[in-house]
Amino acid sequence: MLAICFAVLAVFEWSQIKSKSSRSKKTFWWFFSIMVVWNIAANVIPWWPNPNQIIMFFLGWIKSN
Repeated sequence: MLAICFAVLAVFEWSQIKSKSSRSKKTFWWFFSIMVVWNIAANVIPWWPNPNQIIMFFLGWIKSN
């Protein structure tokens, strides 16, 4: 489900970047590909960290009450 959300966001961003330079388009597609692969791996491989775990790892020092 998370991979689908990222794909929808990417399609929206693609409509924003359509008229940009070739370098921007390449950057967009690299980022999109990495995010899709990361999220699919997080859903399929049990030990693969999902984005929420990464956020908690880096921001885990922030405690909520």
